[in-house]
Amino acid sequence: MATTAPPGRPAVRPRRPSVRAQQAEAMRFRRALILLLATLVLPGLAQFIAGNRKLGRTVMQVWALLVGIVALVAWLVPLDTLAGLAVRPWLLTTFKLLAFIIALGWIALMVDAGRLGDPPRLAQKHRLAMVGATLGLVALVATPFWLAVQYASAAHEAVVTLFPSGSVAAASEGRLNILLLGSDASKGRVGSRPDSINLV
Repeated sequence: MATTAPPGRPAVRPRRPSVRAQQAEAMRFRRALILLLATLVLPGLAQFIAGNRKLGRTVMQVWALLVGIVALVAWLVPLDTLAGLAVRPWLLTTFKLLAFIIALGWIALMVDAGRLGDPPRLAQKHRLAMVGATLGLVALVATPFWLAVQYASAAHEAVVTLFPSGSVAAASEGRLNILLLGSDASKGRVGSRPDSINLV
């Protein structure tokens, strides 16, 4: 679209970016996306590549340690033992706290990876794409942790309500049987008479 020029002067058209400039812009955009995806695959990798290498190395080591611990526990600890531990209120509280810390740290690393992509140097459409990609990946990272915390909270509330003493029978073949008895009462009635029995 030609711009309006004073009478007697030819209209000036905006110059299109050169091929080299377009290639450089595409390369910067690809680099920014790669840093985001690297953080999704391995937290700390983007920082190790383009930011604080010491921070990135530390985060990757901590992440490898956590994955190794989870793998060893899943491999060595029997399923019925894990089921018994899963209903310990203190363990559920610890799990919720760890899940919150890990999710918060991962989200911070994802946002920092978006910063390392140097958005001010990108074209406007690529900056908007980076904002959308960052928000989408943050939601992708946060959702599983949010669901895990919700399930852990529900389990914690159920255990505390059903077992106020804090003692729970050991699981048998990975299962826990809970007997629910419903009864009614009225004035002058001696004792209680269960009128519903449910085995969960």
